[in-house]
Amino acid sequence: MQRVLERGQFDATVLEVTDKVGVLSLHGPESDATVQQLLGSTKLGESGTSQALAIGNSPAWLSHSSAPSNWTLQMPMSSLLDVYNSVVTAAKDTGSGMVNAGYRAMRSLSMEHSQPQWGYDTTPGTSPVEVGIEHLCSSDADFLGRAAVEHQRRHGVHQRRIFLSLSGDNDGNSSHDHPITGGEAVIRDGKIVARVDRAEYSYLAGRCFATAYVPATQKAGGGLSQNAGLCVTGSFEIERLGQRYPASAGLCSHHEAGMFTTP
Repeated sequence: MQRVLERGQFDATVLEVTDKVGVLSLHGPESDATVQQLLGSTKLGESGTSQALAIGNSPAWLSHSSAPSNWTLQMPMSSLLDVYNSVVTAAKDTGSGMVNAGYRAMRSLSMEHSQPQWGYDTTPGTSPVEVGIEHLCSSDADFLGRAAVEHQRRHGVHQRRIFLSLSGDNDGNSSHDHPITGGEAVIRDGKIVARVDRAEYSYLAGRCFATAYVPATQKAGGGLSQNAGLCVTGSFEIERLGQRYPASAGLCSHHEAGMFTTP
C-alpha cells in the first residue's frame, strides 16, 4: 500500500491503528433488532454501507456487510467496554437471545455464508475470479490488478474455489464423528485433485464444511472452460486418516444454497 501511495504521489498517509481501534461484530437473525435499538430507528442501511453514530459518549462506526444480518462496530479502544455494555443492554431490551461468541464461531458462520477468509481461502496468490468473488470488483473504476481480472473473466482460470459438505461414512456415522481440520486430500471420481484449504463444523447443518481449489475443466478443443459449474461435477470424497468419506460439492456453501437448514 505504501509503495502504491508513493508511486502515485497520493496525498495520503498510512497509519497503524490496530491497538487503538476496538471492533465488535453482531451476527444472526436477531442482530438487526439490536442495531435498530442502538440507532433509535427502524431504518437500517443497505448491505455494504457504513455510517457514523454515537453510542453513549463514544463515537462509533457501524458497517453492514454484504451478508444479511451481519454488522461490525468500530470505536476507540478506550470505549470498547462501554460500547459492549450498550450492545448487551440493547439486545436485552429487544428480547434477543444474544450470546458471546469466539472467533472460531465466527469462522464457522462465515463458512455457512460462503464468505472467504484471508490466509485460507484467499492469499496473495489467488485472484477474485478463482475465489468466486469477482462480482465485488468494480466494472467502472480502475484498480490494481484489473487487467488480470478482466483477462480471467474472458479466458477462464486454472483453478476455482469450491465448497464441500461432508456427508459421513458408509457405516452411518455423521461427519461430526470424523471432523476434518484442513490439509486432507480431496478426491474427484477416484483421483486426488486438491487438498482441503479450510474446514469448519456447522452446528446449524450438523456436518463439516470445507473449501478447496480444484483444477478448472479443459475445453474439448483446448483452453480453459469458463463454466464454473463444471468444477463441481463428478463424485467427491475427502480422505481423512486413510479413510474416504463422501462429500457434496458446490460453488457456494450448501447452507447458503438452501439445501438444508437444520441437522
